[in-house]
Amino acid sequence: MIGKTETTTRHSVAERGGIPVIPLLLLTLALGLLAVEGASAQNSNSVNISFDVTCAVSAGAGASGQTTGSVSPSGKTACPTGSNLTFTARPHPNYMVDTWYLDNRAVQTNGTTYTLKNIRSKHSVSVTFAPTSFKVSAIAKGGGAVTPVGTVLCPAGSSLNFTARPSSNGVVKTWFVDGQPAQSHGTTFVLRNIRAAHNVVVSIVDNTFLVSASAGSGGTVSPTGDKVCPAGAIVTFIATPNVRTNTCTWSLDGKLVQKSGTVYTLKNVQANHTVTVSFSPNSTR
Repeated sequence: MIGKTETTTRHSVAERGGIPVIPLLLLTLALGLLAVEGASAQNSNSVNISFDVTCAVSAGAGASGQTTGSVSPSGKTACPTGSNLTFTARPHPNYMVDTWYLDNRAVQTNGTTYTLKNIRSKHSVSVTFAPTSFKVSAIAKGGGAVTPVGTVLCPAGSSLNFTARPSSNGVVKTWFVDGQPAQSHGTTFVLRNIRAAHNVVVSIVDNTFLVSASAGSGGTVSPTGDKVCPAGAIVTFIATPNVRTNTCTWSLDGKLVQKSGTVYTLKNVQANHTVTVSFSPNSTR
C-alpha cells in the first residue's frame, strides 16, 4: 500500500507536467528576493541633493556698528532641490525693512518676509533696514522767520512744508537744503520724500536798498543824496553841467560805467549803490 501511494503521488505530479511544489515555492521566494534587491539597487541610484542657503543682516541705515534688526532663519540652511525657503525679518524699534538682496542683487523692497523659490543652487540672502523717521531742522537767516522752526521728526518718505515770513522790508532770496541751493525766492518750500536727516535754511534779504548820488565840481545831479529803492527798481540820474563844462563821466561804486552823456540809468537795483558824476571843462569857449 505504501509503495503504491508513492507511485501514485509521483505520477500525479508528472501528469500535471509542472514543477514539484517545494521547488516551486523556493523559486517564487528567490524571484521575490531578486525583485527587492533590484528595487533597492534602483533606489540606491537616486541621490537626494540639497543646497546650502545662507542668510544674514547686512549693514543698514544707522550708526556704525548699530544693530537695526534680525532675520530668521539666519546662517546656513540646507535646502532640498526644488524647494522653497521663506525668510522673516524683524526690524528693531524705529526701523523698517529697506531691501532684500539675493546674491548681492536687490530683489525686493520693503516687506518683512521674502521667499526664495525653486532652489537649485547655492545662494546668499541678506536684508537691510532703514529708520522709520528722520530729523529735519530749519532756520531763517536775515530779517524774518520760518515755520516750522527747530527740529521736526518726519516719517520715512513723507514731505514737510516750510513757510518763510520776511520782515516788513525783507524778501526770500534762496532756500538751502544741507548747504545746497534748492529753490530761489518764494515764501514756501516743500521738502519731499524724506529718507535722511536734513538741514533747511531760508535766506531773507532786505527788500529795499539805498542809492546815493553826488556830483563833482562843475555841475549838479538829480536826484541827489540818498534814495530808498525797492528791489529791482530802475533809477535815472540827470547831470546838469555848468556853463563852462559839458563832458560828464559816471561812476558806480567807484568804477567807471559811462564816459559821456548827461543821463545815466541804474537798472535792477539789488544792493546798496553809490553813483557819482564828474565834469570836465569844455575845450572850446
